[in-house]
Amino acid sequence: PSRSGTSENKRITYKAYPNETVYLTASTPINLDNRSYITIDGFKMDKWPELFVRFITIRNANHIIIENNYMKGNDKWGGITAFTDGKSGETNYSIIRNNTMIYADGDAIELRNNDGCNYNVIENNFFDSNTHAAVCIEGDSHNAKYNIVRNNIFVDTEGGSHEYIMLALHTSRNLIENNMLNGTSIYDKG
Repeated sequence: PSRSGTSENKRITYKAYPNETVYLTASTPINLDNRSYITIDGFKMDKWPELFVRFITIRNANHIIIENNYMKGNDKWGGITAFTDGKSGETNYSIIRNNTMIYADGDAIELRNNDGCNYNVIENNFFDSNTHAAVCIEGDSHNAKYNIVRNNIFVDTEGGSHEYIMLALHTSRNLIENNMLNGTSIYDKG
């Protein structure tokens, strides 16, 4: 998107038309870097066996909602990523819910950057066969805190996942509850 919404009441929403399927096939189909108050709802990102670089980037983005999407197959770190590659920026007050993510190489959802990823909610998602962590929360120079990871389903039908939920360096006060894990672990190095 070329611009942001301005408030919760003036949010910009991109949504598939009812009873239609919209396929997104660019190498990184959705870039929400430096945007706020945007909703992405009901898209399909699947060109299997070809791979995406990333599905969605949300670097230095706030009040983003990503919901009801189907994402399959990426070949770089982070399917939905807030990783700022050493640059400053925060990703706060965002919601990632009711999505399906399959075969994400690296972390399926990666909330990690220099200035913190705080007050985000990851809920009611389905993850299968990700090669690192399905959800990675990490602060580089500042804490990643007050994030909620709840009511997600984590499975590993291909046997490649390292961890389902990873709370890495500089994390605190995050809530992990009511998730279903089948076959691997939670890693906490915070």
